[in-house]
Amino acid sequence: MVKMDADMEPISRDECEVAWLAGIVDGEGWIGLYDNKARRHRQLKVVVGNTNPFMVRKISLILTRLGLRFWYQYKAPKGRLGVRDILEIGVSGNRGVAVLLHALRPHLTAKADQADAVLEYLDWRVTLNNTGPVPDKEELVRRQIGLRESLYRAKQRAFSLQRLPRRASTPLELTGLEVMVESGVA
Repeated sequence: MVKMDADMEPISRDECEVAWLAGIVDGEGWIGLYDNKARRHRQLKVVVGNTNPFMVRKISLILTRLGLRFWYQYKAPKGRLGVRDILEIGVSGNRGVAVLLHALRPHLTAKADQADAVLEYLDWRVTLNNTGPVPDKEELVRRQIGLRESLYRAKQRAFSLQRLPRRASTPLELTGLEVMVESGVA
């Protein structure tokens, strides 16, 4: 039996599974604004793609417990040897993405900034819908462009890991961590 520290609280199985899903989204997922050309509008999505159907099934069970609607998309490799078929599972639309990101946010690390940018955008949409008129198209487009730029900046971060102090069996110390932006884009 593992002894818990005094400040640690046990978590429920559901919360444990949400934390697991946050780790999967951090490593294998995508949070973003998708241009739906067929419907001529932009759509928020959280997507995970994986080659293992058992993982995708577990994700579907968690999303079902959260009361979310989701979809699957099969992606075949395009002429690349050694690349396996991918099955994507995703949640789209403002309400679904908001519910999912609010559940995942306490556990996200790598994609925390992306989740925060999307949640801030959704808060603006909800506030606007509850307090007044529908935004004009220019304001909506301006906000979506701002969201897309925030998501892009968050995805372009790179870290200088070489100078970090590393000692075995101790938590990684991040003092002096240099954050850079790849491709020279600020």
